[in-house]
Amino acid sequence: MTKKKKFGSFLAELRKRKNLTQDDIANYVKTGRNAISRLESGDYKGYNMDRICLIIDKLGYDSRNLRMYHLDEHEVEWHKKMESIRVHLDWQEIDNALPLIIKLENDKEFLKNVLNKQHLMLSQAIMLDYKDHTNPNVVKMLYDSIFLTSPKFQERYMSLFLLSSEEMLIINQLAINYFKNGNESKAISLLNDLKDNIDKNCFDEDFKDRFYVIIADNLSKFLLKKGEYLKVIDLCNEAIEFCVGSKFIYNLLSLSFTKIKCMVVNGKEKDCKKTVIELYHVAKFLKKETFAEEVRKYATDTGLVGKK
Repeated sequence: MTKKKKFGSFLAELRKRKNLTQDDIANYVKTGRNAISRLESGDYKGYNMDRICLIIDKLGYDSRNLRMYHLDEHEVEWHKKMESIRVHLDWQEIDNALPLIIKLENDKEFLKNVLNKQHLMLSQAIMLDYKDHTNPNVVKMLYDSIFLTSPKFQERYMSLFLLSSEEMLIINQLAINYFKNGNESKAISLLNDLKDNIDKNCFDEDFKDRFYVIIADNLSKFLLKKGEYLKVIDLCNEAIEFCVGSKFIYNLLSLSFTKIKCMVVNGKEKDCKKTVIELYHVAKFLKKETFAEEVRKYATDTGLVGKK
């Protein structure tokens, strides 16, 4: 059996494990059943790698490694820029992210690819959210971006959709914006629905763990504000166990900081002093000055450490 036929059989197996028909998949990725049939038989005519990766993502497997093996030189550079933007935005390093976003905005070849465009729209929405989370264009931009690949998406029917990794990040950002604007119940409900969708549709454990950590990180912050401290501590402890590897460094520090805040409220300051100092020094070592300053200010304001 050729590599293409083996890969086609792999796609068919993923689809069958979800009890989906070829028509179902065709509807999700806006193509015909015959095109899916050809793809599963190893005929890739008319498909680029991004389209195939979108199908794999929606079938619950992480397509990033597969994608990287099929990129040309320009695409490799694009993906490096996109990953750098994502890291900078995680750390709220707006000044570092903006020049990269502008370069991609002006790259006509980059924008020809719908998945590239979706990623860029998400980054633009996050930037706008940082500047003014009350701006209604934030939600509009997020919805416009998810409609590129799931044109019929509705939050209340999330369980009916197969979501790609980028779509999950978009929904996560929607929840963040809802929470910032005071719609706490809607934000928490949206993240819980997203978690249920991932549990139901993701077979790749690494893929599932990655998004579980992202969801838990934000959900713990939301529940902290609502005063559900014990629930937050349990959630943080569980999520921290999945934070293995450099790709989770932001979430690891963020979850640890949220846990410290809950423990202080519960009168366990002594158990937090060493951890908060370590957290500060790790952030300084990574040159994440904004996060380090946030930790330092919290530690001094709460009396965990003395003011210098």
